[in-house]
Amino acid sequence: MLRGDKLVVAIGAVTAVPLGEKVEAKLSWDVVRRAEAIFRERDPEFDLCDVPVEIAIGDHRRLFYGGRVRLEPYEVFVARAFCNTTDGTDECAALSLIGACPASAANCSALLLWACNIELTP
Repeated sequence: MLRGDKLVVAIGAVTAVPLGEKVEAKLSWDVVRRAEAIFRERDPEFDLCDVPVEIAIGDHRRLFYGGRVRLEPYEVFVARAFCNTTDGTDECAALSLIGACPASAANCSALLLWACNIELTP
């Protein structure tokens, strides 16, 4: 949900929806490919199972497999990274503007989506 160009809350496959002017979410495929290349030096068939979600808010950038962190002015919660399987399971996350949307509501909604195995891609 956006107000003008400002993100208020995003829940689910956050990499698949617009997040406003100063918030970006993407899958870190470039990092995964470089890491896989290092592991394949020992195991030529190695594949990483999960792709971290990269969240950028202003000048702050973080990679998540899961967990919760405050990146002002947002609360960021990643319930599940992208699952790099044949069918590909979308990430499940919540981004909530501190003071505008309760983080607990956004985070619980993300967990509910993940637990119910709802299709997360729009």
